[in-house]
Amino acid sequence: MERLRIIRESRGSYVIQVYGEDHTLGTLLVEAIKRVSNPKLAYYEAVHPMEDIIQVYVKYEDDVDIKEVLRKASDYLLGVIDDFRRRYLEALERRGGGG
Repeated sequence: MERLRIIRESRGSYVIQVYGEDHTLGTLLVEAIKRVSNPKLAYYEAVHPMEDIIQVYVKYEDDVDIKEVLRKASDYLLGVIDDFRRRYLEALERRGGGG
């Protein structure tokens, strides 16, 4: 099964469905999209409280390569996670906690 699907692309407006995810990824993904591109509008919503599907809405002045935006947003998030992991492990080492 697909985990992500672009369900609408129209004149700089995009709707992306992400399956198997909830508010945690929705919030992170929208913030990452805002950091790596300059959307006019970016937000998400849960499709239904009983389903783990989020829809991300992004609007730009002009058409963009939304797949490239999503790749850059993913790379950004992975970098943040790697940085957090590194800092956390360094803090553990300083306190003698190991890994």
